[in-house]
Amino acid sequence: MVSVFCAGAVQAQALPDTCDADFYDVMSARARLEAMREVEIAETLILKPDSVLEYSCFDDRLNEVGAGVNYLF
Repeated sequence: MVSVFCAGAVQAQALPDTCDADFYDVMSARARLEAMREVEIAETLILKPDSVLEYSCFDDRLNEVGAGVNYLF
């Protein structure tokens, strides 16, 4: 068995200060701007009806009721 011993004391190296306190704030702001940009693009490109009633066949049902009203009066 071979053992190697160091005679001198090991000096700790000082690490550079790489922690930026504003890094998280900058990344949050960029993410927020990206999300706002994507929402704005989606709202302009994806056409949506003005009312939930347009998703259903509300116009067809209204026409059927209107046609049947003539027989009631």
